[in-house]
Amino acid sequence: MASRLFSRDLASLDNNVVKLFSRVTFGASTSIASQDSNGLVVSALGTGTIDVQLGSAAARDTYPTLLSISLTPLAAAATDTGWQVIEQTIATDGTFSLRNAPAGAAAAPVSGTSLFIEVTLRNSGTPRRGT
Repeated sequence: MASRLFSRDLASLDNNVVKLFSRVTFGASTSIASQDSNGLVVSALGTGTIDVQLGSAAARDTYPTLLSISLTPLAAAATDTGWQVIEQTIATDGTFSLRNAPAGAAAAPVSGTSLFIEVTLRNSGTPRRGT
């Protein structure tokens, strides 16, 4: 469990819900030109595929449950709008992978395109409330 100090301003029927945010801007061939993140690190895996590691480069964070991932491309061409989650192992190693595949095959985002990533997680193994 991440065991970080989070703000408690989020109302939810789940216990200890946390959100992590990132803005990633791509260079040529899916390279990461810049990222503004807190609580996660993004790295390029290959054409149109990126890996998201929760925590920092030095220490991975694991969470018991992934509740949702929201992806919003900014200044995107039609070839940059096919983002999908292709793998998640946040409970064991704190990572998930994303792929841009607008026509069914991985495609590199256009250089200069940004991707906003919002990850919603449970930070506790405590049973859910309201069930």
